[in-house]
Amino acid sequence: AITMTSMAGRLMAASLRSATPEQTAAAKQIVETALIHVGMRTRTNRHSPDALEQTPCPPTWVLFTKSECPRCVEAIAFLASLPAPFNTSWIECLDQKFSNNEAETMITAVQDELWDMTGARTVPRIYLRSQKRWIGGWDDLLELSQSGRLLSLLHGFPSPVTGITPPIIQLRNQVDGMVTLSVQFTDVCGGCRRVSVDVPTTLTGLMLKSQIMAELSLDGGFGSWVMDTSVGSAFPSREPIADLLLAEGDAACNLILRARAPDEPKRVGRT
Repeated sequence: AITMTSMAGRLMAASLRSATPEQTAAAKQIVETALIHVGMRTRTNRHSPDALEQTPCPPTWVLFTKSECPRCVEAIAFLASLPAPFNTSWIECLDQKFSNNEAETMITAVQDELWDMTGARTVPRIYLRSQKRWIGGWDDLLELSQSGRLLSLLHGFPSPVTGITPPIIQLRNQVDGMVTLSVQFTDVCGGCRRVSVDVPTTLTGLMLKSQIMAELSLDGGFGSWVMDTSVGSAFPSREPIADLLLAEGDAACNLILRARAPDEPKRVGRT
């Protein structure tokens, strides 16, 4: 059978790749550097692609993610509830280290390298640094939690420890700084409905918008929808919810998501 990790699968994938040898080498360097980097994000800013703080303690987990991916949001929120530090490598920002490369090609090259290393190019890709092993994706992490094997891996025990790892919902409720947001959604026909979401205050505007779109099962591209606070302030894309709560108080807890008008320009740096 042809699989992603089989020789036939690799040859077929290689024939479809558009990256140059130089870009492939750069992608390999990016991934390998991320896996050994001693930087970690603090509990208040670790979800921001622009906020990297050097600490002497290496991260236990390394995640390769995209800020607009709902499954990445789930994985980050889950790991934020655990005591072990983790580092997030935002794939769409990695190309900034190599200004001579086309952004789209560089991102593709990084995902191709992840494919070579893990057998999949989808995100999130999760690496357990303390065990020097790839865990897989969000479903694999969730399975480890539900089976009770997660903490045994985390603490280095040789055998599974059953009954210790709480279920996913319980862990999500233990995330530092949870907030309930009320979202008013208006569709292209003027129809209106409301939903409430409980989210960690460490989520960025992009993550929050992705989660709300998934909650509402919205079709269309990410840029087809616009999210503001109830007082009309545009939600920053890459800043945590906590920052907006401090600046605007209760107004930031009431959001409006609407369809972007045909003649309305796409926002840059805002949701």
